[in-house]
Amino acid sequence: MIQKIKTMKFDDAEKAAILLRQFSSVFTRETDDEVPKISNRTESLIYNIQITVEIVYKELKRLNQYKSCGPDQLHPRLLIELADQIALPITLLFNATLKQGTLPKDWSRAFVSPIYKKGSKHLPENYRPISLTAILCKMMERLVRDKIVSHLCNENLLSKKQYGFISGRSTTTQLLHYLDECTRITANGGVMDSIYLDFAKAFDTVPHRRLLGKLEAYGIRGDLYNWIKAFLSNRTQEVVVNGSISTPSPVISGIPQGTVLGPVLFVIYINDLLDNITSGGLMFADDTKIYRQITSRSDALKLQSDINSLEEWSKIWQLHFNHDKCHVLTMGKFENIQHAHQYIVYDNEIEHVFNEKDLGVTIDSELNFEEHIAGKVRTANAIVGQMRRSFSYLDYDTFKRIYIAFVRPHLEYGEAVWSPHLARNIDALENVQMRATKLVDGLYNLDYSERLKRLDLPTLVYRRRRGDVIEMYKHFHTYDKCTLAPSFKPRERLSRKHRFQLHTPQTKDGTNGPQSNFFFQRTTEIWNNLPENVVEAQDVNNFKNRLDKAWKLDPLMYDHKATDTLRE
Repeated sequence: MIQKIKTMKFDDAEKAAILLRQFSSVFTRETDDEVPKISNRTESLIYNIQITVEIVYKELKRLNQYKSCGPDQLHPRLLIELADQIALPITLLFNATLKQGTLPKDWSRAFVSPIYKKGSKHLPENYRPISLTAILCKMMERLVRDKIVSHLCNENLLSKKQYGFISGRSTTTQLLHYLDECTRITANGGVMDSIYLDFAKAFDTVPHRRLLGKLEAYGIRGDLYNWIKAFLSNRTQEVVVNGSISTPSPVISGIPQGTVLGPVLFVIYINDLLDNITSGGLMFADDTKIYRQITSRSDALKLQSDINSLEEWSKIWQLHFNHDKCHVLTMGKFENIQHAHQYIVYDNEIEHVFNEKDLGVTIDSELNFEEHIAGKVRTANAIVGQMRRSFSYLDYDTFKRIYIAFVRPHLEYGEAVWSPHLARNIDALENVQMRATKLVDGLYNLDYSERLKRLDLPTLVYRRRRGDVIEMYKHFHTYDKCTLAPSFKPRERLSRKHRFQLHTPQTKDGTNGPQSNFFFQRTTEIWNNLPENVVEAQDVNNFKNRLDKAWKLDPLMYDHKATDTLRE
């Protein structure tokens, strides 16, 4: 059958129809039985939002003029330029839709562009739908979203285990919280089992009646509730391939893709997932993991009981796990792992793995991040090779623009989590930049340090150390304190250096162990020694500027081997 597909030729309209059937096949038909009841989470209720001309004007001015127009064919550039004239009629429109609980037809349409993921390009299941929706509807959604998020935060309704789509929480803070516990347990000779759970098409399969029931439980009522109900109802999607548009198809379930409000609705729907487990657990949107230190078989049985609890939740709320993509990662020294415990989901054994990609960072069983670093080096080197083959001449400015945009992010994403301490890994990362800087015309025969000075590029070692203290600044000033790792312990007594001092975390795994070189252990002393005027900065950008001035003579700036403390 696959061979026939490869040899058949379709025009763009036929391709659009095929992809539409694929994208529509994942929707869930909600069962007709009674919607499960969830007890009210708050006595505080919200019924409406205030929409004024001033608010709408500000929303118009903050539109991105480079975004594409949606099904209503209103381009954001047009809306921005005419903001003075159209702010009042748009305000009247927004208030009318809110009061009547109805949406213009174009607001419920989505133009879907198929984006290739991986595998055979001839198979429709290997494409991801990216939706384009109406700009005005997104403006209205932003107002609704801000009201709901403010309500959830003020009433402390959001789970402390959820890090996705919530201000003050991020992938980095979640991983630091998680790995802080992992390194502590393994440093003491313990073993931890982590269960990584994968939902099958989570955003596309959320049942609407159940979602609306949860909105009521979180205190969303009246006109606001009716507007969201209309927002979820009678939606359609049309696939666009090279200008050819398929016939509309109804969207019968799921969080509307390409919308502003959608992520918050999903967070509300999944908010209580981990409420009834006894093991540790964390979420980033639908990415879920639960974990427990395993000292005996009874610990493994408790972890299995929590899996059973999550499985029961998934059946009640019709958001099912993809058991083929659920994994078990056992962390700890190999000699400390007596035997692997088996875990079951939906009567299927969960596969054991030696490493798992978690929010973009590959975590291995011994927490040394060797596999992650090797993978990032391969990816970055491949892009440097593409640069070499694509350009016969590179000047300073062009090289920096390309390198900073396409190469360096692969070498730095989440570095606070996995920053290397072994010489071979430090050198492997730095060698990518060494190789890349040789591509610039006139720099090939110069020393690495001289090339960096000419390009005004610091070493990656310096960049990682700078990134660590920036991350620590965010811990004090930006992040939600209730979600930070236990090792983040500000001192209560004032210091002569500055008032943002940290307690030095204790370690038990030697100078080269994962815990001794984890973020809080390696950064605390550097942070505590920063000048007072740096840590007292008003915002992150101001902090960066002051830090750069304080460190402008740092020997690591252009010499990654300037200190022996980084060597093995």
